[in-house]
Amino acid sequence: LIEAVTGRPYAQHLQAMVFEPLGLTHTAVGITPTIRQHLAPAQLWTADIDFPAPVFDLGSAPAGNIFATLGDAAVYGQALLRQGQGIIAPQSLMLMWTPAGDDP
Repeated sequence: LIEAVTGRPYAQHLQAMVFEPLGLTHTAVGITPTIRQHLAPAQLWTADIDFPAPVFDLGSAPAGNIFATLGDAAVYGQALLRQGQGIIAPQSLMLMWTPAGDDP
């Protein structure tokens, strides 16, 4: 939908409308060799063993393929707590935080 409305790919739109205005210089859509090199190691476990968590591309950027440093993630969170800080209209932000259904 974003691509159809804006005429540019999702990743480019996010870069221009969210990452750049907030100064998120260590955030990207999709995993690149540089990002992969700097990922913190993660572990999965079973009742018997711990093992390295796999790192993979989800195949669709809007499905969650956004990688950021903790500092950039904090800046994004602060922007949302500051009424959207220019990246989203306050009215849209309130709709995002409105519980849906009877059991939020």
